[in-house]
Amino acid sequence: MKVVILGAGAGMALPTIKILAEYEKVSSLVLADLNMDAVNKVAKNLNSKKVETASVDVSNTVTLRKLVEGSDLVMNFVGPYYKFGTSILETIIDAKVNYVDICDEGDVTAEALKLDDKAKEKGVKAIIGLGMSPGMTNVLARFGSDALDETDEIHTHWVLDEKDLGAGAVTLHLFHSIDGEKPTFSDGKVQYIKGFQEEDHLTADFGENIGKVNVYHLGHPEPISIPRNIPGVKKVANRGGFTPESLSTFFRIMGEYGFVNEEPLVVRGTELKAPEFALAVLNRNLEEKYSGVNEEPVFSIQVIVTGKKDGKDVQYTFTKIGQDDMAVLTSTPAAAGAI
Repeated sequence: MKVVILGAGAGMALPTIKILAEYEKVSSLVLADLNMDAVNKVAKNLNSKKVETASVDVSNTVTLRKLVEGSDLVMNFVGPYYKFGTSILETIIDAKVNYVDICDEGDVTAEALKLDDKAKEKGVKAIIGLGMSPGMTNVLARFGSDALDETDEIHTHWVLDEKDLGAGAVTLHLFHSIDGEKPTFSDGKVQYIKGFQEEDHLTADFGENIGKVNVYHLGHPEPISIPRNIPGVKKVANRGGFTPESLSTFFRIMGEYGFVNEEPLVVRGTELKAPEFALAVLNRNLEEKYSGVNEEPVFSIQVIVTGKKDGKDVQYTFTKIGQDDMAVLTSTPAAAGAI
C-alpha cells in the first residue's frame, strides 16, 4: 500500500507517520510538504527504506494530482483547513485515491460533505475530520447513541492547554472558529450563532489532573456531522475551553475587538492581518514562558449523550482524562482510519 502524507512536516502528522512507517501493509510512505527541511528531518529520524520525501505546493492542483496519482491513500494534515477549503479533497477525489484528514472547521466540513456523491461516483473512500475533536467525539457520540432507544442531546467538549498553542495552524483555526456566526444544531436543524459568548458557556468537569473548565461555543464540525449519522437527535453542540482560564478571556477579547478578522489592514504603510499579528505576539510570549519547561500539556475531550432507555431518562458521559500531547491524541485516530 502506497500512502502520501500532505503536511508531513507538521507536528500533528508525526504520530501518524511513525505508526504507518511500522505498519507492515504500507510498502511506500511519501512525506510531502513545502518545507523540505522539516520532512527530510522526519525521514532521517525514521531511517526506513519505505520512506521518501517530496516537495509539494497543495494550492497547485496540477502538481498535487501528479504527486498522488497511483497511490492507495492520501492523508491531509495541511492546516488551517479554512485556508484551503475543499480544493485538496476535490483534487484527491478526481485522482481516484482514498483520503483521510483531521479537518476541524465546521464551514469546510459542510462543503466537503457535498462531495459525497462525487466520491462514490469515483469509487473513493474519503474520511474527513478523523482526529480527536472532531473524530473520536463523533465515534463516542454514536457509541452512546447506539446504547439508547432515543437520543435527545449530544454535547461535545474539549479543553486545550496554552502550551499547545505553539503551532500556528492550531491558533489560527481557533481565531477562525470564533469569527462571526458558527454552526450549532438545535430544534432538529443547523442554526448559526455567535461564538465564544459568556452567556452561552457551560462548566465541564474533566476529572483528575484537569478539573472543572468553562467551555464556550465554537465553530467545530460536530454539529454538522453528528446529526447526519444519528437521526432524531434534537440538539448537538460543541464547546471548547482553555487552561488557564485567562486564555479563554484572551480569545473572547480577540473576538469582540476584531482581532480574528482576516481582512487585511494597512499599518504605517505595511499590510498585515490581525490574526497573524496576534499569533506572532502570542507565540513570542509563550516561547519565553515555557522555554525549558518539560511538563506535558493538557488536552482532553468529553462527550455527553442524553436520551431514553426502556422509558427512562439516561445520560452517558465519556471523558478522556489526563495530561497528553494534543498531536498524539489527534493524529492516532487518523492513523487508525488509514489502517
